[in-house]
Amino acid sequence: MLAETSADHDRLGFTVDHASSEDFLRTLARLEQLPRLTEAETELARRFAYGAIVVRPLPLRSTKFVYDHNASANLSAKLVLDPSGDIDAAPDVAAIAAWIEGGAEDVLSETPAIAPDFIAPKSQSI
Repeated sequence: MLAETSADHDRLGFTVDHASSEDFLRTLARLEQLPRLTEAETELARRFAYGAIVVRPLPLRSTKFVYDHNASANLSAKLVLDPSGDIDAAPDVAAIAAWIEGGAEDVLSETPAIAPDFIAPKSQSI
């Protein structure tokens, strides 16, 4: 994986990192000459992708976003609550509240929205 100058995934052991845009463009020009990732680098990349794509997104089930079908395509949000009407009972609201109160760096979904086996870390069974 190529990282231009600074990204969430740079300097994690599986990227080719660059100090400048010019350096990045020079690497792109010789892309076919770069060595393949090692098995260890591939495992790190899989772990990062699993965290960023699978467990990091928090599905919002208590909120529905809808775009108007007109020239301005305005966005509106609607609450979708269970029959009790209690927003505090919504699992996504509870997860966000627990994250805010707990002080963790990131909110992670307890039940991932997707579970693609192709990016799961080899040591992780899904």
